[in-house]
Amino acid sequence: MGMIYCSECGKQIDENQSSCPHCGVLLNQHIFTQSPRETRNTDIVENGSIAICAMIFSFLFPPIGIVLGILGLNKQRNKTNLNLCKAAIIISFILTIVYVIILVNLIPFLADTADSLEKGNRLKNILSFLF
Repeated sequence: MGMIYCSECGKQIDENQSSCPHCGVLLNQHIFTQSPRETRNTDIVENGSIAICAMIFSFLFPPIGIVLGILGLNKQRNKTNLNLCKAAIIISFILTIVYVIILVNLIPFLADTADSLEKGNRLKNILSFLF
């Protein structure tokens, strides 16, 4: 009796079974034989950690969200995780554009504020000298 590993969930099963008892995938279509160590390495990718990190960084720091989303697209097999990576990339692009627009509009305001503060300090110095 030979043992194989399911390509969907990575658990060890009997090669004579027609479907995986753990996840239900048909085995005649999706059989692969890899060691448990290799299976653990794919579990890191399949648990969606890249997709979740991409989504978090898409809000906090969009450029990193874009990079993680693209990496996730290349590494994920699960449809939910793929969709999460796609959403992270879209959100990252939108927020990057929004942040750039805000920054472009904020820089002149900050420059005017700095100039007015500098002028105010000069005026205080003049008034304090006179009075």
